[in-house]
Amino acid sequence: MSSVVYSPQLHEHIVKYLASSVGRDRIHRFVQYFSRFLVWHGQRNGYEKETLQRLTNLMNNLGSTRKLMRVGRQFEFIRTIQKAASIKDDVARITITVKNVFLALWLLCDSCSWANSAGVIKFDNIKEISRRGQKAWLVALIASLLNNLHKLRLNTQRIEQETKAVRAAKSKGIEELSSVAQLKTLRSERTKLAVAAVADSLDMMIPASGLDLIPIESGIVGLIGATTAIIGGVNQWNATA
Repeated sequence: MSSVVYSPQLHEHIVKYLASSVGRDRIHRFVQYFSRFLVWHGQRNGYEKETLQRLTNLMNNLGSTRKLMRVGRQFEFIRTIQKAASIKDDVARITITVKNVFLALWLLCDSCSWANSAGVIKFDNIKEISRRGQKAWLVALIASLLNNLHKLRLNTQRIEQETKAVRAAKSKGIEELSSVAQLKTLRSERTKLAVAAVADSLDMMIPASGLDLIPIESGIVGLIGATTAIIGGVNQWNATA
C-alpha cells in the first residue's frame, strides 16, 4: 500500500483555493459542462436512461446554483467601469468599459433566469431575457478578446525593445541584467495573455451556439466549457499561491 506524503503547503494552498468563490465556481463550471458532454455522448452510445437523467439533473442544478452565486456581482463590474474611466490608453479603456457593461447586463438577465426557474418571480418573456443575456455575454467576450489582443501587441513591442537593448549591450561586452529580467517577465506575461485570448475565443462559441449563430453540437459546447473552466481554474490556483 503506497504511502501518502502530507504537504502542509499544498494543504494550505487547496484551502485558499476552495475558500475563493472563483475557485469553487471553476470546479462547478467544469462539472456542469463536462456533464453536458457526457449527456451528449451517452445519448449516442446507449447510456441507461437513469444515468442520463442523473447527469442532466447534475448539469441543470449546477447551472442554477452558479446563477444564484453570481447574483450581485453586477456591482463588481460597475465598480470596474468606474475605475476604467481613469485609464489613459483609449483602446484599453473602451474595451474594459464595454466588457464590464455587458457583463453586468448578462448577469442581470442571468439573475432573472434564476429567479424564474426558482419560482421567485415569473417572467412571461423569460426566453427573450435569456437570449438577451446570451447576446450581452457574447459582446463582453468579444471586448475581452480585443483587449487581450491589444495587450499582446503592446507586449510584443516591449519585448522587441528589450531584446534590442540586450543585444546592444552584448555587442559592447556588457550584461544588461535589468533588460534580461524584464524580458523574462514580459514573456511570462505574453503567455498569460495568449492563454486568455484563447479562452475568450473558445468561450465565445458558447453564447454564439446558444444564439444559433454557429452550428455546434451540445457535446462540443460541453467540452469547450470544461476546457475554459480548467484554464480559469489553473489561473486561480496560481493566483492563490
